[in-house]
Amino acid sequence: MRLTCLQWRRRNSQQQLLWALLTGASALLTLVVLFGPLQSPFRYWGRPPPLVHQMCSDLGSIPRQYRPYAESWLTSHPRHRYLLWTDSGLRRLLARHYPEAANWTRRLLRSRLEFSDVARYYLLLHYGGIYADLDVRARRQLPAYLDSLANRKSAACGCYLGQEPVAHAVLLFGLPWLPSNALMACSPGHSFLRFVTDLLPLYVSRRASALPGEGESRLGGFGANKYTGELGRLPACDC
Repeated sequence: MRLTCLQWRRRNSQQQLLWALLTGASALLTLVVLFGPLQSPFRYWGRPPPLVHQMCSDLGSIPRQYRPYAESWLTSHPRHRYLLWTDSGLRRLLARHYPEAANWTRRLLRSRLEFSDVARYYLLLHYGGIYADLDVRARRQLPAYLDSLANRKSAACGCYLGQEPVAHAVLLFGLPWLPSNALMACSPGHSFLRFVTDLLPLYVSRRASALPGEGESRLGGFGANKYTGELGRLPACDC
């Protein structure tokens, strides 16, 4: 896939971006979205540290068919520290460092999958590094590849997000493009992650109080345009 730099100026695009992030859609990754000082007002905290995070409900629950995918991160990133997080470990992390999040996630989230979608943002906010779902295979060293993208565009980027296939974005969500939380890389404390985690409890509490049929109209309206500004995209090949 050819490398190009795109600027997305559609009205309310940032609010739609946030809504897509909070819904936690996941699929095959084909692009990378970069958030850096030249694309948005988010503060730059440096490159993601050499950490690879993955999640499972417990240490014995990794499906056999996904083990080669997890191993691919170990073999392709030998200088990175690999961390496999269980649900109990993630809850201890929230209880120790984000007690308010530990409280509202326990009260408002409906399933283990929802907890996983939420916890990964706090995990990267606290430690930084690469997060990958267990069904994402590493096909190359991701940091070197992301650095090459940033260098081509002279943009020092501290936060990267995967992107869903265009067909999923258009047909399932009615959006021109859709970020994915199945593959992310961020520096610790990045202001974009703080922005997302600050709005997560608002989104979840609104959903919990919405009446049947209110749907997206009740869940929208976070005022994200006040904080985000223009976002940049760099198409990439499969990671």
